[in-house]
Amino acid sequence: MTYTFKLARRLAVSRSFLVIPALALLAACMGDATAPEADPTGSLSDNPISLNVTPRSVTIETNQRVRFISQSRNFRGDLISMPVAWGATGGTISADGVFSSAASGSFKVVGRGKGWKDTSVVIVVPPASDVVRLAVTPDSVTLSAGAKKTFSVTGYQSDGTSVTVGVTWSATGGTVDPSGVYTAGSTGGAYHVIATNTAGTLADTSIVKITPPPAPVPAPTLTSVILSPLTVSLISGTTRQFKAYGRNSAGDSVAVSVAFNATGGTITSGGLYTAGRTAGNCRVIASASGLADTAAVSLSSTPTSTLAPGIPFGPFGLWDGTTLRPNAARSPSASRASARPSSSTGLPRHGRPKSSSCWP
Repeated sequence: MTYTFKLARRLAVSRSFLVIPALALLAACMGDATAPEADPTGSLSDNPISLNVTPRSVTIETNQRVRFISQSRNFRGDLISMPVAWGATGGTISADGVFSSAASGSFKVVGRGKGWKDTSVVIVVPPASDVVRLAVTPDSVTLSAGAKKTFSVTGYQSDGTSVTVGVTWSATGGTVDPSGVYTAGSTGGAYHVIATNTAGTLADTSIVKITPPPAPVPAPTLTSVILSPLTVSLISGTTRQFKAYGRNSAGDSVAVSVAFNATGGTITSGGLYTAGRTAGNCRVIASASGLADTAAVSLSSTPTSTLAPGIPFGPFGLWDGTTLRPNAARSPSASRASARPSSSTGLPRHGRPKSSSCWP
């Protein structure tokens, strides 16, 4: 028997199931070095590491029948089926856990199975006479779904004296054990816990309001696609990287896989845009899940000139409109001005293509 297996058995004596996740973690971390040896009785998933008997303690009247149940768990914390042998220090208990006693007193009920045992306490009282009223405490309670609450009951005689009585518990909207421990169900609403005397002639009811579990918060959904940059100017043949991200219904920026499309050039699946040869106003589009965003792209075929105006050909100031100024011939350089100047401003002639558009 390995160290891990022995440790599991020792820790499981505790009634708390908090040790179960710790044991599973220990076994996982230690790996094959502490792998359990072959178990002739079955796999570890069938081997119990705990046994719990309920109710933990209960008060009944003589000859009143109460049933005890057992729960066993394996090292993963799963409930498993395990045969249990029942015994009691007084009264009688059947093979399926039903106890009763003709004599009053305090007794122990013991459940045993596969080396484990657990004990509950039974207090048996004689039937009280002249009981005219039962009172369940608390009178009302509000619980969340799955929560537990222990109810108690007191009998009152005609003179107002309180006495201990044995009752049968029942409930709506959840379950209640023979000791009055109520477990709320999962459906919200108003329900009842009822205590009835063994003769069936008296009863009292407590109101239980169950708060339903909160509705699950829906996962945030994509509400928009945002493309960056939104505007850009490019020269034919140059490139620009575009990026896109999403924004969800919670207002958070999130990564999103988009499909890129473009006019006036080409764009890769990663968002790298290459400008085409035609000047004009174009666009890049990023879309995802029926949402899209568009960036404006202004294309030009060549860079805009930044040269300052030059000096016209020939001597400066020789012409007055279309007429040669007087004495202009005296200038040694006048003979070289054999042609009328053009009406041009003298700027270098850079041809500019007519503007075109990438879409109508």
